[in-house]
Amino acid sequence: MPHYSDQELAAQTNELYFQIAEKRKYGFISCAVKSLAANADRSDPQFLIAELLKELGFIPVALDEIEDGQARRIFNLILSRDLAYRVEIMSQEEANQLAERFLAFFEPPVRYFTNGYFTENPFYLRSWDPISKATFDTGVVVLSEARIGLLWAEDED
Repeated sequence: MPHYSDQELAAQTNELYFQIAEKRKYGFISCAVKSLAANADRSDPQFLIAELLKELGFIPVALDEIEDGQARRIFNLILSRDLAYRVEIMSQEEANQLAERFLAFFEPPVRYFTNGYFTENPFYLRSWDPISKATFDTGVVVLSEARIGLLWAEDED
């Protein structure tokens, strides 16, 4: 994980956001990463998540912790498919490459959190606790020792 100043981190995150937004032409995507304050209480991830959600204009709800594999599947879903109609937006390979670029901002160990509940075969959003006013919204909040961020999609039917 490269060491960035706060300004460099913002610039790198914005660059990634614009690359994702260019490919994900439907709905709305949020991509944010910020450094945690040295005195941030890392023992209460839900507080840190709520603060991030509020700062970004989202509804602060409790998110469920998930494993790395589940987080990667969610990233792939929200980048490659429209949540309302399941239309392909970009290839899974492109989605995976963009997700890896996002995850590169975080040094292990990391924790992942989401609002969604998913079906298997096919992997898809079944239900969720909304953080926005969009008809559909889901994504992943990533938390490491030094940073917190989210990659989130909102779609309408």
